[in-house]
Amino acid sequence: MRAGSTYLSTFLEQHQNLKALSSHHVQIPLPAVEHARLIPAVILRHPLERVRSVYEFERRQQSDTPGAINAKKLTFVDYVRWRMEPSAGATIRNFQTRYCIGGLKNLERNLTHDDLTQAIRFIRDTPLVGAVELFDESMVLFEDALRNWYPSIDLAYIIQNVGRNDTSKIAAKIDSIKKDLGAEIYGELVQNNAYDLQLHAEAQSLIQDRMVNTARFEPQLIDFRKRCERLKRLTPAKVAETSQHLDADAANSSAIKISQKFRDILK
Repeated sequence: MRAGSTYLSTFLEQHQNLKALSSHHVQIPLPAVEHARLIPAVILRHPLERVRSVYEFERRQQSDTPGAINAKKLTFVDYVRWRMEPSAGATIRNFQTRYCIGGLKNLERNLTHDDLTQAIRFIRDTPLVGAVELFDESMVLFEDALRNWYPSIDLAYIIQNVGRNDTSKIAAKIDSIKKDLGAEIYGELVQNNAYDLQLHAEAQSLIQDRMVNTARFEPQLIDFRKRCERLKRLTPAKVAETSQHLDADAANSSAIKISQKFRDILK
């Protein structure tokens, strides 16, 4: 998927039975495909809160990339200091803005306000936009937007490897990061994520507007959370059995694949 839209277009033409596709490496813009309508699903995360997760992930991963190498040998503070250098790759410098404008192939380029405007336009034009701290609300909006194509869609999930990332917990995590980094490095981190902070705030506002404008949103949210609770009470074997049963239905099969991807984003 790193090869871009040309590769993705060829892949989709060769696999016309696909209902959903997830990858960490799908790049914007998506290609035009004759036999299908492609609807991107994007979930944004608070750019400061994600920094420690990036560090911990790169420490764990078996890779010889500069990020993985440096994360293993540097403290959290020194890793962030290194990542603030223009030559280090923009993994924690306005990364989500870069993604939304299709700029992952040139992570060293300095962004401009025009890039932020383009990124905001992208999320406004995208029907499936969510935020980690509004995950349940985002899934209800996703279900509502996709129901025309998948009438039986069910994005209920079981949290895996994470706690619930509500606003209060995110604020606490950011306070912890600020304390660990110190004023100077933290200030540099904020400055280098100014566009991502604005993009994230825009996404939150957009989601809130869509919640207000979605018919019977609150009852739908209550029902969604009940479905999540029912999944939690199932044994692992029962969950697998349920998934196999749903695989027989193309619509629900798509929902399962999409839901798995969204859970992966939170790891």
